[in-house]
Amino acid sequence: MLRMLVALPFILAAAACGGSSSQPGAGGDSAAGAAEPACLDAECRTAERLATIPDAENLIFDQQGRLFVTGDAAYEIVIDPDSDTTSYLAQRIDDMTCTDNVGFLGLAIVGNTLYTLCGGQLWAGSIDGDIVLQAIYNLPPMGLANGMASDGQGRLYITDGPTTQTPQIVRVTLNPNDPLAVLGDEVWTTEGLEFPNGITWDGSAMFIADASLSGSPGLVKRIALNPDGSAGTPAVIYEHASVLDDLDVFDDDSLIVSDFTNGRVFLIGKDGTLLSTSPIGTFVSASAVMRGTTPLFGPDDILVTDKGVIGERLTPNGNALFAYR
Repeated sequence: MLRMLVALPFILAAAACGGSSSQPGAGGDSAAGAAEPACLDAECRTAERLATIPDAENLIFDQQGRLFVTGDAAYEIVIDPDSDTTSYLAQRIDDMTCTDNVGFLGLAIVGNTLYTLCGGQLWAGSIDGDIVLQAIYNLPPMGLANGMASDGQGRLYITDGPTTQTPQIVRVTLNPNDPLAVLGDEVWTTEGLEFPNGITWDGSAMFIADASLSGSPGLVKRIALNPDGSAGTPAVIYEHASVLDDLDVFDDDSLIVSDFTNGRVFLIGKDGTLLSTSPIGTFVSASAVMRGTTPLFGPDDILVTDKGVIGERLTPNGNALFAYR
């Protein structure tokens, strides 16, 4: 979820980076089957600031419901043990900081290993015990290795965008015998992509937040995973009038999407029907969005990272994790 603006001069001042990823089977309460919190209107919810995270970016829950967030560093969100009320802390994962002035981008979990992106490299660390992130693989030349998702078969899909001359999705195949080793990479698809950003997997297809210079500033596209592993033909399922950053599977029938430009989140059916939206300006610049998971959150909570002003990491103008509840 990062800097889309350079490539989209016609869209205000750009967007953040994409790529939170649903973890197959993650969480104590799965999104599918829980009570559907379809109303995103201000009459139903308010935004509650939970923790400060400079340059807040991506979100992912593991199968135990632990929440990891990227920004200037990688963080785990925990309940503050010293608070009389339920409040949250962002604890840095070791002392690692991404030093390329962009921050960590993309998150995925395969088995018990957390993966993220920094400086054109794939980073990883076991989530068993104390997490120690390390660079494990140099990615092929990319304009911006940004969003990331796993297909549940030991493969990671990384969007190259939105600031690139060669918009593409690169697939990285992990070693099934060593989660910190990579067997290789390949271009999964370039077809129909212009400014790919966020990416998520629903069990049969990838959904992409994209944009177009000749059409809508915000597009949600579906790309099926064919039986032979190749990419299907992208299908536009939703068009939006402003820049989208990220998206995630909300339940079996719908997706939740972040509108970076207008600082809001909205819910769409997988058929492209707009179901509900928060007001414009609910956030400064909504980046990643994901449905809550127990034990830290309930399934009616919606977690949102608010990047704020791109490149500004010091003020409370964004730079935070919010619960929209």
